[in-house]
Amino acid sequence: MNLKGAPKGGRVHWLIYRLSADFKQKYYVNYDYSKHSYLFLRKYGGFSLKKLRSSDMFIVVRTSKMCWRVTSHIMPFGRSEYASFRDSQAVADYLEKKSMEYAEERLRWEETHLSE
Repeated sequence: MNLKGAPKGGRVHWLIYRLSADFKQKYYVNYDYSKHSYLFLRKYGGFSLKKLRSSDMFIVVRTSKMCWRVTSHIMPFGRSEYASFRDSQAVADYLEKKSMEYAEERLRWEETHLSE
């Protein structure tokens, strides 16, 4: 039997369950149960101002039953992006994709600037 929805008496945050273990290990996760809002901040072996400057983050807000809004920011480049989705799986796919893109972009930047 395939039941839909959260179990009785409990809350299930579908977005957290749809993210890979690898993604969840790379990011500090903070969420607000009542508003279904999430903050994902990339970890680099701890938190310091120097490490934060080379980090990226995602803020996810569920604004309605059919709308998830995602703001991403990659700090070394000072660039923010915004996207909107209809379901938690699409949000999870976007976060995974953007995380890889940001990591690759940061590596290319480090290679060019450290080799000079």
